[in-house]
Amino acid sequence: QAVDGVALFGSTVEHLRRSNPGPKAILTTHFMEVFRFGLVSESAPGLQVSTMRVLPPGEGEEGVAYLHQLAPGVSKNSFGLECARRAGLDEKTLARAA
Repeated sequence: QAVDGVALFGSTVEHLRRSNPGPKAILTTHFMEVFRFGLVSESAPGLQVSTMRVLPPGEGEEGVAYLHQLAPGVSKNSFGLECARRAGLDEKTLARAA
């Protein structure tokens, strides 16, 4: 379940961050909830949180425009459905996921 995935990701980040000496690692996720639910703090020592910049729908091309630029902080939106659409998932599956 998605809740399990959020909890596992948060626990893994905290474990790695608190290790002494801590590893240098790049971790990626679409689980923004890990920050919203307070499982991991954006300002935790030893942690640098970044997001990829985008132009949301209506501000760029049709759909989301990926700018390929790294910026500090957590994404405020999820574009998982947009990624799935671009990858060719059928509209019935996308509608069910929405």
